Amino acid sequence: KVQIVIGLVNSAIAYAVAPYLEQANVPLLITVAGADGLTRKQGGNTYRISYTGSQDVMPLGTYTCKTLRHAKAVVLSLDYSFGWESSGGFARTYEDAGCKVVQEIYAPLGTQDWAPYVNQISNEAAVIYTTTPGQDGVRMLKAYRDFGGKRPIVAHGSSVDETLLPTQGATAEGVISGLHYSAQLDSPENKAFAAAFTEATQKSPNQYAEDGWAAGMILEQALSRVEGEITPQKIRAALAKVSVKAPRGPLSFDSYGQAVYNVYIRKVEQKDGKWVNAIVDTVPNVSQFYQYEPDKYLAFPTYDKLKGSWVN
Repeated sequence: KVQIVIGLVNSAIAYAVAPYLEQANVPLLITVAGADGLTRKQGGNTYRISYTGSQDVMPLGTYTCKTLRHAKAVVLSLDYSFGWESSGGFARTYEDAGCKVVQEIYAPLGTQDWAPYVNQISNEAAVIYTTTPGQDGVRMLKAYRDFGGKRPIVAHGSSVDETLLPTQGATAEGVISGLHYSAQLDSPENKAFAAAFTEATQKSPNQYAEDGWAAGMILEQALSRVEGEITPQKIRAALAKVSVKAPRGPLSFDSYGQAVYNVYIRKVEQKDGKWVNAIVDTVPNVSQFYQYEPDKYLAFPTYDKLKGSWVN
């Protein structure tokens, strides 16, 4: 008798759950799981609040090449699907903007010693791109700084998440990242959310907390659109038309069920004694296809097939 399922963090679990709910005709509203392939079917029952693996860093690839003018990049990321997809999204737009990936280095998830990997970085590189969420981001940045690394770093926003910054400290200073949220957003919606979250948890909000808050907003508006008896079919139809002003900014869905939102280019710096992701630029209305036509983008080889092929 379930009318909607909301949640899921692990993409492998989402891949297992989504077809089952599709068959049962029950809508799934994903809050975190980021595998690109989860939102590639038009008119299905799967909707996602968060990013695809590649979505939030495709604008960063363009920005790194055209605005920062770093002409050659090394990819230094984790060796699993999220690492491949996010690095691939960056590499595609970075190279399409006229710049070049000169090296790809991938480390296993949970790598304790990053020294052998940071020591491989080519002297040819002008910038390093990384996808290293969680403690891998802490250990990678420490190893890089310990070995005297001076080249600028650009990253998927999860690599310098607000929960990591107190530990990363000065090792993250200056890292520029792409993400759909920053606790530094100056809007009434984000101020209300951040105040409520901080009061409840004594912590700074981050993307994952905002994803859950936005899911509540989405569900509330969808239910307000349903007339008469609430059914899974009516909720699914209502989700397709939802548009809210979330803490991150405008949020809606494309015809494939993937969130469309602003992507923020952020820079780690100190503010009032705390390390934060300050916003330096905004790219509005970014879809999972970014600047590409959907049919063209969907015809590209998947990013797991492209790992190791960006250097040419």
